[in-house]
Amino acid sequence: MSLRAATTTVTLDHGDHPSSRRTSDTDSLADEELLERVSRDRDEDAFGVLYARYARAVYALVVRVLRGDPTSEDAAQKAFTAVWREAGGYHPGGGNAVDWMFTVTRAAAIDAGRARVPPQAEEPRDLPNRGRPDDEVTAELEAFHVHHALDSLPDPERAVIELTCFQGLAPNEAAAHLDLPLVTAQALRRNGLQRMARMLRP
Repeated sequence: MSLRAATTTVTLDHGDHPSSRRTSDTDSLADEELLERVSRDRDEDAFGVLYARYARAVYALVVRVLRGDPTSEDAAQKAFTAVWREAGGYHPGGGNAVDWMFTVTRAAAIDAGRARVPPQAEEPRDLPNRGRPDDEVTAELEAFHVHHALDSLPDPERAVIELTCFQGLAPNEAAAHLDLPLVTAQALRRNGLQRMARMLRP
């Protein structure tokens, strides 16, 4: 699998989860281990798993930073290219993988925003990260963590939480949509939210 294939075969859509493209031998590795493999071995399978785990978070962050600009999907692809290129700069002792991915993605989005500002403009008003308060960056980081936590869940739990927490369906509606007994859907939702809470715990 080439880098281009890894970054183009998965549609960057918030409703599409690319779990079926994950590889069994790397799927259980922690994000830090995946980044180490990408850095040390240029491991494309490890990169593909990272892509699956972060596609939603990266795209959502880029859209937010660029404020819905039509070039957001291209910018998200460039963010993953930056991850591939800069993985050697990640060191576990310097912080967790989620925060590092956030930093690389946000920088790529800001660069994309700057690239679309006309060079003759002296004070571009729509330049991402211009005069933005710290609490907005914090909100972006928190949202990035939530999206990553959601995409790290087992597929059944993720599906129920997407329907009930993000699409507003009642538990019985989600159960019917997924063709599951209500008690099963409720258990999956509970377990998934508990798992996300542990991942998001400081």
